[in-house]
Amino acid sequence: MIKEEIFEILTHHFHPLSLEVIDDSLKHAKHQSNMSFNKGTIETHFCIKIYSIQLNNMKLLEAHKAIYSKLDAIMARIHALQIILIKD
Repeated sequence: MIKEEIFEILTHHFHPLSLEVIDDSLKHAKHQSNMSFNKGTIETHFCIKIYSIQLNNMKLLEAHKAIYSKLDAIMARIHALQIILIKD
């Protein structure tokens, strides 16, 4: 499942002290674009809440780019990704 893949990838690369991956797909299930996006898979919309010292040392845009870079292999299966960086 994509949610677990996101969790594993981010844990491996950023060693977060806190990480929550929320599947928001059901909120968008009736959207026409969502019905055909992932060929019937209901996992398409996610929210990531992450606290990582490594990411906290980056500017916001750099941290987002770093996360997207690590998720690149699965991004074709994700329609929407919200990233919330938890700061000190």
